[in-house]
Amino acid sequence: MKTSSRALVWVILVFAAGIVFGTALTLLIVRPDQSLGADVLPEPPPQTAVPAIEPEPEVPPEPAVEPPPERPSPTSPSSGLGREIVTRRIIRYLQLDAEQERAVRQILERSRQKQQAAERQRRQDLDQIRRQTLRQIRSELRPDQQRRLEQMLLRLQRQRQQRRGR
Repeated sequence: MKTSSRALVWVILVFAAGIVFGTALTLLIVRPDQSLGADVLPEPPPQTAVPAIEPEPEVPPEPAVEPPPERPSPTSPSSGLGREIVTRRIIRYLQLDAEQERAVRQILERSRQKQQAAERQRRQDLDQIRRQTLRQIRSELRPDQQRRLEQMLLRLQRQRQQRRGR
């Protein structure tokens, strides 16, 4: 193949790769709300006339929920951006009015706080089990084995800290 033909093939390949990657990035970055949750929630049904329903009695609004003291980093999977996109999809799909939207947002926020508290408790329980396990293992070891165990645990702790960038 001539040099000019090879160059032409490379230009075409680079151009095609640009189209493919550009399309993928556009779908992932520019319009993430259209792809996130699409498999869970289809597009909302068309607006139809709803028969008049007698209004329910007024329920006093619940007090505002305080935000938790610790906030996830903006890049973490549990960041507010992902939750907000899914929340908006739910609101749009269910065609909630303003009052329903406020109520659903409060419900989701309370649920998130409960899940965080449960996760903290789970971590504490697991830490307690680990400490108890180590105490039981130490009680079975000779002094020289206990020293080796401590060295091994220190090594593992250093490795974890290095992976975390500390």
